[in-house]
Amino acid sequence: MVDANPLMRGISKRICIPCGTIAGIIEFATEIQRLTNNSNIHNATINSRHYLDSNSIAKGKTMPSTVAPKELLAVDLAAYNSGAYTISGNNIIINNRIYGVKNEGNTLFPRSGGAPEFIDLTQGQIKAIQLMKKVPAERLNQVLKGAGISSRDINFAKDFIKKY
Repeated sequence: MVDANPLMRGISKRICIPCGTIAGIIEFATEIQRLTNNSNIHNATINSRHYLDSNSIAKGKTMPSTVAPKELLAVDLAAYNSGAYTISGNNIIINNRIYGVKNEGNTLFPRSGGAPEFIDLTQGQIKAIQLMKKVPAERLNQVLKGAGISSRDINFAKDFIKKY
């Protein structure tokens, strides 16, 4: 267990060697601080399906999703990767916005309702966006009806594509 944890490795090295000086104690405390601070640094990513961009959504999974402006996600991701975040239960709070993490902290995603800038999309809305981006215009209405997408989701998708 000591070998797997850099903080414990550093402490065990210092404790095993008596350090009878104040300089040694200060060096020991500085090393603990350095190792502790580095434990919050990550190299996480955000899947592009969470970008508030109809082209990214068209390439993503057909499942309910929360999206946000790419620039905002990039700022928050940089903050998270540098250790500038707080943990609240299963949530990560960055710049007053709420995220979830998976893959041992290596993947960050915007939480539903986590910020005013976050937009929740239903499966029907995402499917409508995907079809509108991929299917030729002359076949689109037939394909949308055949996919069982509601007129409400179709109208939302039309407006979304115009805006984003």
